[in-house]
Amino acid sequence: MVIDKNTSRFALLTYRVEEKISFFSNKPIISLFIIGIISIAMRLLFFEPELPIRQDANSYFWYAMDMSILKSLPNSPHANDGWPMVLSTVFSIFNFNNYLDYTIIQRFTTIVISVLTIIPVYYLSRRFFSPSYSILGVAIFAFEPHLIQNSLLGLTEPLYIFLGISALSLFLSQNKKLVYFSFGLIAFTTLIRAEGIVFFVIMALLFFVFNKKNKKLIGEFLIIIIIFGAVFGLMTIIKTSSSELDDTAALSIGRWVTTSVTTQEGGITLDNAFKGIETLTKRLAQSMVPYFALFVPFGLILLFRNINKNKLLIITSLIIYLIVSIRMLSIVSDIRLLFILYPLFGILSVYTIQHLTQKFEFKKIFLVLIIGACLILSMYFLYSNDNSKYQNEVNYFANYMINNVKVSNNFYPESGLVYGVWASSELIFPITSSDAKYSGPQLLDYVKDSNFEYLSKNANSVEEYIQLARNQNLSHLVIDSNENREQYFKDIFYNEEKYSYLIKEFDSLEEGFTHYNVKIFKIDYNKFDILFKEN
Repeated sequence: MVIDKNTSRFALLTYRVEEKISFFSNKPIISLFIIGIISIAMRLLFFEPELPIRQDANSYFWYAMDMSILKSLPNSPHANDGWPMVLSTVFSIFNFNNYLDYTIIQRFTTIVISVLTIIPVYYLSRRFFSPSYSILGVAIFAFEPHLIQNSLLGLTEPLYIFLGISALSLFLSQNKKLVYFSFGLIAFTTLIRAEGIVFFVIMALLFFVFNKKNKKLIGEFLIIIIIFGAVFGLMTIIKTSSSELDDTAALSIGRWVTTSVTTQEGGITLDNAFKGIETLTKRLAQSMVPYFALFVPFGLILLFRNINKNKLLIITSLIIYLIVSIRMLSIVSDIRLLFILYPLFGILSVYTIQHLTQKFEFKKIFLVLIIGACLILSMYFLYSNDNSKYQNEVNYFANYMINNVKVSNNFYPESGLVYGVWASSELIFPITSSDAKYSGPQLLDYVKDSNFEYLSKNANSVEEYIQLARNQNLSHLVIDSNENREQYFKDIFYNEEKYSYLIKEFDSLEEGFTHYNVKIFKIDYNKFDILFKEN
């Protein structure tokens, strides 16, 4: 810049700011460190250590705990062995006597992995952009609120994304050895989540396309197949030698594929296809909030301009994975299935922003403003969707149930916290899952396969439900304001005076709850029998 007396103070200041930003953008390690610090601070801000883990996270916890104690794979038909294996190694470092302490370690591990994922995201972004725009891609990923929320739960996704994006980045390397290594990495990614097999198919297909003129193609293709298969071969040996179950990693994935395709409940039908497409549309729309919606659609258009090797990987990954996800989402309607695509959404976003910055003189300042806007939108989303008060009330309620209820209906998903609260107070570690004899409230409704199948679905009234569950010693009904409950449960909640045989023992409003609306009723079987016989 040429500075003279006609140069305004504002312009001079702007150029100086631009120079300062350039200093950081030219030193990606410093920029990544700053983003990492902000990223982990955001996660810790919403971290509630006193809350137990639930459902899937609890399943992984016990699998890992058994592994760390037994020093072998437990007798479990678990398809996703990878995350419990890593978690068991982490558990073996510590010597706590409390369930909650170990779950905190589990959740903090996923926080750390989630933050460290900025490294492979940066290197993947560098396959497409300059350091400045790659840093932008990292920030978009690191501040994404859905991923921040997920990283607090102790689930598989953070490690799955870390390994999957690392594999994609290495696959685009010019170094053949790193390309080979990427197939070993994607194999372990598949052990984390079975749907990782989709990315092996994508990478194997593109390896063939990229090297079609190579005379050694067949030999090199066999090498990547062998590398990928060796990981599963090793897991097969480990699992069959340490487990009584004939259940290998390869068989687990095979079951995942065949079950998805052939089972009556989850087979490929026109109805399931429409259901999957509908769910995919909803989850994609959900994924676009709060800021992907501003950038991804136009970025997708730009992606198809001047298609090269790197762009082809993104295009193929998006198309094939989204097609497969139609099938997956027809079974399990969970946005988590799309999280692996978020780094790719980040790349699409950068394409859009890169196009926009062409119109600005001070590009670095504009990029910083974009990063700041993403950070603000993310924090607004997290605060707007912060359910910590709700979860704390559910936690209090679970404690009440443990001390006052013997047998009740299930009230999933809130009931998932009951076991964790019980384990936190009753179990002394180290202890295996087989030795952890549950003695808390029994929840009668159950989950079968991948579809929720409740006792309540077989009843047309609360009287029928009580009759069905009576032989299982049903003592209480837990009724909350969840809109997905059966109509007759809703009627009890809003018209309790109609049910004289139900004695209210707990009302969240009377306990000062402001977020979770729930009531507990004890069943008076004497009154119930009199009324039922009269009718």
